[in-house]
Amino acid sequence: MSRFGIVAVLVVVPAAFAGDEPPKSQVNSQKIAVSAVPDKARQAADQVAKGAKWETAYKHTKEAGPTKLWYRLIGIQSQRTLKQEVQADGDVKEVEKFVDKAVQVRVLPEGEVVDMWTDVTPKEVPAVVMRALRAKESGAEVTFISSVRVGGKKEIVGYRIEVKTAGGEKLTYSITADGKNVEKEQ
Repeated sequence: MSRFGIVAVLVVVPAAFAGDEPPKSQVNSQKIAVSAVPDKARQAADQVAKGAKWETAYKHTKEAGPTKLWYRLIGIQSQRTLKQEVQADGDVKEVEKFVDKAVQVRVLPEGEVVDMWTDVTPKEVPAVVMRALRAKESGAEVTFISSVRVGGKKEIVGYRIEVKTAGGEKLTYSITADGKNVEKEQ
């Protein structure tokens, strides 16, 4: 079961979704074959998550609001990283590594990307975001983090962070990339 789901995020979303997130009970989600996602939607997801290998797809529908249909593709994306390693002789060598990350893209049938979520490690999260989390949950253990991008943009607008408190409670926070807005999800 994927950790990705429809959640309220402290970011500006495209007009088609603004103020349009129904309670989960009002959304009908159906697992479908990746090949059943309309070509324009799948191509848009491929464009924002370059190189992703889609493993699962969902068709989401609801009866109320302007956005009645959207798709969610979930898969793995290999991301290239360059690291510098100091060799035994003191030389610095740049080493290319590829890391597989879980990724999900929500997209409308005509190809408008709603958002993209990517698994990240705590080291990849800005210190200001982690400080904002620690101000709310100082002793909590971080168990999962996703970066959030809106539309087809490359910039990260926020993070969804799951924690386990010292008392064993599991909580989820949405935090903007600047760390200024922190919201505990219900």
